[in-house]
Formats: sequence, structure tokens, C-alpha cells
Amino acid sequence: MNEKTVKVYGYRWAVLAAFMFIVAMTQVLWITFAPITSRAAQFYGTSDLMVGLFSLSFMAVYVLIVIPSAWIIDTCGLRTAVGIGAVLTAICALTRGIFASNFTLVLASQLGIAVGQPLVIGAITKLASRWFPVEERATAVGLGTLALYIGILTGMLATPVITISYGIKGMLWIYGIIAAVSAIVFIAVAREHRPPIT
Repeated sequence: MNEKTVKVYGYRWAVLAAFMFIVAMTQVLWITFAPITSRAAQFYGTSDLMVGLFSLSFMAVYVLIVIPSAWIIDTCGLRTAVGIGAVLTAICALTRGIFASNFTLVLASQLGIAVGQPLVIGAITKLASRWFPVEERATAVGLGTLALYIGILTGMLATPVITISYGIKGMLWIYGIIAAVSAIVFIAVAREHRPPIT
């Protein structure tokens, strides 16, 4: 039985860190309005239930596009698929800031972020299989999954604090800028797979 030797690159951790950054941001953007529901309802002149659509939209969109997103990840590859999701997320996060006072446009932007999310979070196993040796893949997947919860925790804790200091519009701009940075970092750092052995 021949064992195939795979060269392991330290760069894999940079790729994983960049991936974790954009994953965490998708979750921050998803959960943004949950800890400030009543304040957001007052800001938009609507009900708490309507503000809940910002979060509920993610689940509805995920169910509809998770299979096409998985196909795109498998067909186009890690860097392209996650890059598309990251750029869509960044653009829509920035439009939330631009149109922060308009409930309908913020909801439309939220739907755009929801479309980008499965392209990002669905790629963790692809990243692990492309960059990590078998004995480290569970660790890579675990860390990628951890980024989901870091994002949720960050969104729940940071949003009320930022909103008190800068208002809803300022908070949406801050998150939009960070999302854009996370997309740029991913695109700059990510490679489709580890370099070939020469």
C-alpha cells in the first residue's frame, strides 16, 4: 500500500483566518437587529415583528439557495464561490449604511447578504479538504464553525454598544466597512488550494 505524502503549508492558517473573518461577519450582519429590535422598530416606524424579518429572511433564503450554492462551490471552487459571497455580502452591507433610514431598502440589502451567506459558510469543508491534511481537517472545520458563533456573539454584544454611541445609521456603516474589509482580506489571501508539490 502506497501512502501519498502531502506537503503542508503554514499559509493554510492564513487562508483559514481570512475565511473565519468573512464567516464571522456574515453572522454579525445576520443578527444585527436582534439585540436592538425595539429601538429599530422605533427608528423605522414599524413593529418588532417587521424588524424580525431582517433575521428571518436569512433562514428563508438559506433553505431556497443552499443547494445551488453548494453546486457553485463544487463547480467554481473555493476562492471564486466564497469570493462572490464575500463581495455580495460587502456590497449589501454597505448599502445598508447608505440607505439606513429606509426600511425597505435595508431589508432588500439584508436579502442580498442572505444570498451571499451560503456561498461563504457552505465552503468550510472545501477549504479543509483543499488546504489541510486529513489529521487537521476536523480542527479546520471546527475553527470555521467557531467563527459562526464568534460572529453571533459579537453581533449580540457589540450592536447595542455601537448603536448607543453612533445610532443605527452609524452602526450599519461600521458593519458595512468591516464587511468590505473582510471581503478584501479574503480575496487577497485566499487561494484555490495549496501549491502543487514540485
